[in-house]
Amino acid sequence: MECTRDELPALFRAIADALEGKEPNDHPDSQPDGHHLPSLAAFRKLQISVKDDYGLVSLKLKYRNDHGCIESDDAPEACQAAQSSATPSSGPPYSHALSSGAPSTGAPSSGPPLPRYSNLKHELQASYKAIYRAVHAGTLPPVDAVRAFEEQSRQMTQYEDAGSEYYAPYNAALERFLKAWTSADIAAMHDAVDALNHVKTDCHQRYK
Repeated sequence: MECTRDELPALFRAIADALEGKEPNDHPDSQPDGHHLPSLAAFRKLQISVKDDYGLVSLKLKYRNDHGCIESDDAPEACQAAQSSATPSSGPPYSHALSSGAPSTGAPSSGPPLPRYSNLKHELQASYKAIYRAVHAGTLPPVDAVRAFEEQSRQMTQYEDAGSEYYAPYNAALERFLKAWTSADIAAMHDAVDALNHVKTDCHQRYK
């Protein structure tokens, strides 16, 4: 589940209600918008983790019910054979700026070594998601998210991998986004973010 820091207390109150087996209608004020929780009254094991990425708070809830099955609020009506988590996305996944596969090398042909690919991929996903959510809400993305996204994007486009022909259009869209962000032009930022996502989608369709 994703929310803002201001929404987080209400989300924990909703979890408390779910632990007591209360229906959402019993306390509608404690049920955050867009978040429906299953009853947690019969849990045997409960895990809650919270992470803040550039102001976007992600809460992951996993529990084991009274029958020994692991469930999440993605599937409240049936036990699942494997572990799952309740983390719907607020925007399109950004698993890789360009190519979807892992690169064949962890360093560019010249220059300093790049960060570990898997770490960079997750960091880029977090910064892009914060930017995507802000822009589509009509607000300026936070400074730290934009600066991180710029640095991570430039690093990601140094990997020698299938999809390098998309680096130029991706970087061009990145420059348009940075220019729009500097001038606080929400409409132009929206177009640039969509262009970045379009380049990524085209690359995935070709190389997946």
